[in-house]
Amino acid sequence: MEGWAAIGRACVRRATFVRGQRYSILPALTYEGIIALDIFEGSVNKEKFVQFLEEELAQHLTPYPGPRSVVVLDNCAIHHDEIVRRIIVDECGWSHQS
Repeated sequence: MEGWAAIGRACVRRATFVRGQRYSILPALTYEGIIALDIFEGSVNKEKFVQFLEEELAQHLTPYPGPRSVVVLDNCAIHHDEIVRRIIVDECGWSHQS
């Protein structure tokens, strides 16, 4: 991008920002690589995240201490939902230890 302005004046370019369609990626990574992946239009919400866990990730998980038995999530609000806990703990055969 180029422009010019009088000496002592800032060069200003005004343009309207056109926002395109948003895409989101939900990956599940292990030391072996990606084991589950979902790419879709729109933002991640609770429903999309739960769907990813149920349909893409849960089938690859094993009970602790087996391979792929630990799921690390950040502090995002949707990660703290009871449904997420149920999918990971109950459906994958994990025991919850306090």
